[in-house]
Amino acid sequence: MLCINTDVSKYKNAMKVLEKLAFLPDVESQGKESEDIEIFQSTPRDIIMEIISDVTQNKNIDTYRLTLDEKIEVVRRLNAQHFFLLKGAVSQTAATLDTSEATVYRYLSKINKQQSGREGI
Repeated sequence: MLCINTDVSKYKNAMKVLEKLAFLPDVESQGKESEDIEIFQSTPRDIIMEIISDVTQNKNIDTYRLTLDEKIEVVRRLNAQHFFLLKGAVSQTAATLDTSEATVYRYLSKINKQQSGREGI
């Protein structure tokens, strides 16, 4: 029987340095209490409908019954999630909210003006 002892502390230290450089979470310090919850949606429409149900507190609401403020809040949340970086996101949002694409762009413009107004204060 042959036994070889190796000091791996240098490798562990190197791993910690690389994790910090790559902004990765520390594997050893993560416990069961810091579990991340991932939500997977299959389509952009599912994402929009999830936000609509969150905004309205109602899972089965018809989108034509949404108020103007609720529609703007849906667009605000989608914008915060960078949803509109996806190709076709504006047209999908317009179709789901029963509005025109121009209206969605107007909502986005209004939201961006509000955000830039807050940053200037």
